[in-house]
This record gives sequence, structure tokens and C-alpha cells, in this order.
Amino acid sequence: MAQALSLIQPELDAGVLVQLFDQTFKSAFAYHLVVPKETILSPAATGFKDWLLPLCRSGADAA
Repeated sequence: MAQALSLIQPELDAGVLVQLFDQTFKSAFAYHLVVPKETILSPAATGFKDWLLPLCRSGADAA
């Protein structure tokens, strides 16, 4: 899980993001952003989505 947290470690350290639960799950390098289609995201959630998606895409291009 350390590798997965490295993606967001600076934000965790700065307090911009918080880890809500102590429990983590092993995954084969996967991030999931799941939101019902009819949901209107808050500005904060939109900012997170706008930050996360290009970052994940750039990582996929490098693989």
C-alpha cells in the first residue's frame, strides 16, 4: 500500500487530504472514482477529480 499512498503522500502530509479509515486494500495499481451519474460534484470533489484523472492517465502512458 505504500506505493499507492506515495501518489497522495504530499497532500496527506500537508493536511489537504485525510485518510478516513485505517483499513487499506491491496490492489493491482487501480484507482476508482465512483459517482452516480446524476450526482453534481461539489467544487472540492470536482477539483479532486480534475487532479486525479490526468495524473492517472500520465502514469498509464508511462507504463
